[in-house]
Amino acid sequence: MALSVLMRLRLSVRNFSTLNIVVGNHFAETGGPAYAVAVHHIHFEGDVPGPLHINHFISDHVDAAVNTSGKAVEAVHNLVAEIDNLHPHDTAACDEYREIDHEQTSRGLGYLKRLAIQHHIEMMLNGGIVL
Repeated sequence: MALSVLMRLRLSVRNFSTLNIVVGNHFAETGGPAYAVAVHHIHFEGDVPGPLHINHFISDHVDAAVNTSGKAVEAVHNLVAEIDNLHPHDTAACDEYREIDHEQTSRGLGYLKRLAIQHHIEMMLNGGIVL
């Protein structure tokens, strides 16, 4: 279970990670149709390294489980509309979000997850680790 992995990590390192925690008795390897798409974006509380905040940028259309690609484009557009107010906003992942918004084409939900993780890692490697 992911929670026990997190507990072991807390004992052995002085850093953190984002882990999905599986709750409940039922687990399925497949997902269902998306009613909404959310892009998770981590940023500093201010414009200098320090406390972290996470924002969820959600697609505009959330009423039906159709057009997941379009919803992904909407969620990225909502992130890009705010990205210059969030710090840092100069990572390679942020540049890719801007490119996706400009092209108005979806690269898939997995790609968006990869960009969120890439942005997080770039933040930590560029002086974001404050102990």
